[in-house]
Amino acid sequence: MSTNTQSPLAPADFWSMSYRGHEIAVLRHHTGWLVYLNTVKQVGMRFAEARSAANWLRRQVDERTAVAG
Repeated sequence: MSTNTQSPLAPADFWSMSYRGHEIAVLRHHTGWLVYLNTVKQVGMRFAEARSAANWLRRQVDERTAVAG
């Protein structure tokens, strides 16, 4: 089951959810979106759109799940 959480201060600037047992989150930072996987900022990753950031995070979780298989 997934749950979405939005910041009460700026709902459009942050969201997080559980995906396959991992916490994923995106945060607007200046002109881009930063990504967090299990509360760890993914260094060097910045996206123009929140949707692209979320898709990237889901692929990372899927790849880790496949490897851990």
